[in-house]
Amino acid sequence: MNRQTISHIVPFAMLMTALVLIGACDTGPKSMTGDQGLISIDVPSSWSKRTDLNDDANLQAGNAFNEEYLVVISEAKADLYQMNMQRYANFMIQNLRSSVLQFAMEPAQQVEINGMKGQKYICRGVIENINVSYVVTVLESDTHFHNVMMWTMRSKEGEAFPKFDAALLTFKEVQQAAAETTATN
Repeated sequence: MNRQTISHIVPFAMLMTALVLIGACDTGPKSMTGDQGLISIDVPSSWSKRTDLNDDANLQAGNAFNEEYLVVISEAKADLYQMNMQRYANFMIQNLRSSVLQFAMEPAQQVEINGMKGQKYICRGVIENINVSYVVTVLESDTHFHNVMMWTMRSKEGEAFPKFDAALLTFKEVQQAAAETTATN
């Protein structure tokens, strides 16, 4: 390569590196609302809405560069026959268990997030020869069950799980909150 070619490649390579680094950085959380307007959650600013993670989800987001993903599936309790929180959680975990190899799960943790009680699970498995780690939280409101699932590669748990926990604490039902505000005014 001659000097002129190198002088064109180096600035381009530096620009591309800067863009990748900027895209991977977070400047603080941003709020995302589900497709039906029922729920919202604050996610890292480097995440964007997605449509390719789960056809049943009413919210999908993530950052492919960091291998961090989120799916929220919300289901009206009125649509489910004889379903309670424990049955719903078991159903969601069984669905995950059937889709991964080498499935392992830590004991459930009881959680309460913005007035919704639930269970949080740390699960690990293998998908297409990749070790994947999940934080699965199943929540119950007065009218809905919510499955909030976040995942990353096993080697990135230490970086991703604190982000997942921070996002999870912001999860809320928007429509219910709006209805409560209207009722008190």
